[in-house]
Amino acid sequence: MCTAVDGRAGAAEWSNPPVSGRPGEADTWDSLGCAHHHLGEHQRATACYRNALELFRKLGARHPQADTLIRLGDTHRDAGDSRAAHRSWLRALPILEELPHPDADADADVVRARLVEHPPAPVAGPREPVGY
Repeated sequence: MCTAVDGRAGAAEWSNPPVSGRPGEADTWDSLGCAHHHLGEHQRATACYRNALELFRKLGARHPQADTLIRLGDTHRDAGDSRAAHRSWLRALPILEELPHPDADADADVVRARLVEHPPAPVAGPREPVGY
Protein backbone atom coordinates (compact mmCIF):
# COMPACT_ATOMS: atom_id res chain seq x y z
CA MET A 1 0.00 0.00 0.00
CA CYS A 2 1.34 3.41 -0.80
CA THR A 3 0.32 6.77 0.54
CA ALA A 4 0.54 10.11 -1.21
CA VAL A 5 3.00 12.73 -0.06
CA ASP A 6 1.62 16.17 0.83
CA GLY A 7 4.47 18.25 -0.61
CA ARG A 8 5.90 18.03 -4.09
CA ALA A 9 9.40 19.11 -3.12
CA GLY A 10 9.98 16.22 -0.72
CA ALA A 11 9.40 13.51 -3.30
CA ALA A 12 11.26 15.32 -6.05
CA GLU A 13 14.39 15.89 -3.95
CA TRP A 14 14.78 12.18 -3.23
CA SER A 15 14.00 10.76 -6.66
CA ASN A 16 17.36 11.29 -8.36
CA PRO A 17 20.08 9.53 -6.30
CA PRO A 18 21.83 6.54 -7.95
CA VAL A 19 20.73 3.00 -7.13
CA SER A 20 23.24 1.26 -4.85
CA GLY A 21 21.44 -1.75 -3.38
CA ARG A 22 21.67 -0.97 0.32
CA PRO A 23 19.12 -2.77 2.52
CA GLY A 24 15.73 -1.07 2.38
CA GLU A 25 16.60 0.90 -0.73
CA ALA A 26 14.23 -1.04 -3.00
CA ASP A 27 11.34 -0.28 -0.65
CA THR A 28 12.35 3.37 -0.60
CA TRP A 29 12.38 3.58 -4.40
CA ASP A 30 8.98 1.89 -4.49
CA SER A 31 7.60 4.40 -1.96
CA LEU A 32 9.02 7.31 -3.94
CA GLY A 33 7.40 5.92 -7.08
CA CYS A 34 4.10 5.78 -5.26
CA ALA A 35 4.49 9.36 -4.06
CA HIS A 36 5.26 10.64 -7.56
CA HIS A 37 2.35 8.67 -9.00
CA HIS A 38 -0.07 10.26 -6.55
CA LEU A 39 1.37 13.67 -7.37
CA GLY A 40 0.69 13.05 -11.06
CA GLU A 41 4.41 12.92 -11.87
CA HIS A 42 4.22 9.77 -13.96
CA GLN A 43 7.69 9.90 -15.54
CA ARG A 44 9.36 10.27 -12.15
CA ALA A 45 7.17 7.51 -10.72
CA THR A 46 8.14 5.20 -13.56
CA ALA A 47 11.85 5.88 -13.01
CA CYS A 48 11.54 5.19 -9.29
CA TYR A 49 9.59 1.97 -9.86
CA ARG A 50 12.22 0.77 -12.34
CA ASN A 51 14.96 1.39 -9.76
CA ALA A 52 12.94 -0.57 -7.20
CA LEU A 53 12.40 -3.43 -9.66
CA GLU A 54 16.12 -3.68 -10.40
CA LEU A 55 16.89 -3.97 -6.69
CA PHE A 56 14.03 -6.37 -5.91
CA ARG A 57 15.29 -8.62 -8.74
CA LYS A 58 18.84 -8.54 -7.36
CA LEU A 59 17.48 -9.42 -3.92
CA GLY A 60 15.26 -12.19 -5.25
CA ALA A 61 12.27 -10.52 -3.58
CA ARG A 62 9.55 -11.87 -5.87
CA HIS A 63 6.38 -10.65 -4.13
CA PRO A 64 7.62 -7.05 -3.74
CA GLN A 65 8.74 -7.21 -7.37
CA ALA A 66 5.23 -8.23 -8.45
CA ASP A 67 3.67 -5.50 -6.28
CA THR A 68 5.92 -2.90 -7.88
CA LEU A 69 5.05 -4.17 -11.36
CA ILE A 70 1.36 -3.73 -10.51
CA ARG A 71 1.98 -0.15 -9.36
CA LEU A 72 4.11 0.53 -12.45
CA GLY A 73 1.22 -0.69 -14.58
CA ASP A 74 -1.17 1.55 -12.69
CA THR A 75 1.14 4.50 -13.32
CA HIS A 76 1.29 3.76 -17.04
CA ARG A 77 -2.51 3.44 -17.12
CA ASP A 78 -2.96 6.78 -15.36
CA ALA A 79 -0.46 8.38 -17.76
CA GLY A 80 -2.59 7.15 -20.68
CA ASP A 81 -0.30 4.34 -21.85
CA SER A 82 -2.54 1.28 -21.68
CA ARG A 83 -0.12 -0.89 -23.67
CA ALA A 84 2.72 -0.29 -21.20
CA ALA A 85 0.28 -0.86 -18.34
CA HIS A 86 -0.64 -4.25 -19.78
CA ARG A 87 3.02 -5.20 -20.22
CA SER A 88 3.71 -4.45 -16.55
CA TRP A 89 0.63 -6.26 -15.30
CA LEU A 90 1.40 -9.26 -17.52
CA ARG A 91 4.92 -9.42 -16.06
CA ALA A 92 3.47 -9.43 -12.53
CA LEU A 93 0.92 -12.18 -13.11
CA PRO A 94 3.22 -15.23 -13.53
CA ILE A 95 5.24 -14.17 -10.50
CA LEU A 96 2.09 -14.04 -8.40
CA GLU A 97 0.78 -17.32 -9.78
CA GLU A 98 3.90 -19.21 -8.71
CA LEU A 99 4.38 -17.65 -5.27
CA PRO A 100 3.32 -19.36 -2.06
CA HIS A 101 2.87 -15.90 -0.49
CA PRO A 102 -0.46 -15.50 1.39
CA ASP A 103 -1.40 -12.37 -0.60
CA ALA A 104 -0.37 -13.71 -4.02
CA ASP A 105 -3.75 -15.16 -5.02
CA ALA A 106 -5.64 -11.97 -4.15
CA ASP A 107 -3.01 -9.84 -5.91
CA ALA A 108 -3.23 -12.06 -9.01
CA ASP A 109 -7.02 -11.56 -9.02
CA VAL A 110 -6.47 -7.79 -8.91
CA VAL A 111 -4.12 -8.01 -11.89
CA ARG A 112 -6.56 -10.16 -13.87
CA ALA A 113 -9.33 -7.64 -13.18
CA ARG A 114 -7.14 -4.74 -14.36
CA LEU A 115 -6.28 -6.60 -17.55
CA VAL A 116 -9.99 -7.00 -18.32
CA GLU A 117 -11.14 -3.54 -17.16
CA HIS A 118 -8.39 -1.64 -18.96
CA PRO A 119 -7.76 -3.22 -22.37
CA PRO A 120 -4.71 -2.02 -24.26
CA ALA A 121 -5.19 0.51 -27.00
CA PRO A 122 -5.17 -1.09 -30.45
CA VAL A 123 -2.00 -0.86 -32.46
CA ALA A 124 -2.41 1.63 -35.26
CA GLY A 125 -2.01 -0.10 -38.60
CA PRO A 126 -1.69 1.26 -42.09
CA ARG A 127 -4.60 3.43 -43.11
CA GLU A 128 -6.91 2.40 -45.86
CA PRO A 129 -6.77 4.76 -48.83
CA VAL A 130 -9.86 6.85 -49.20
CA GLY A 131 -11.56 6.09 -52.52
CA TYR A 132 -13.13 8.80 -54.61
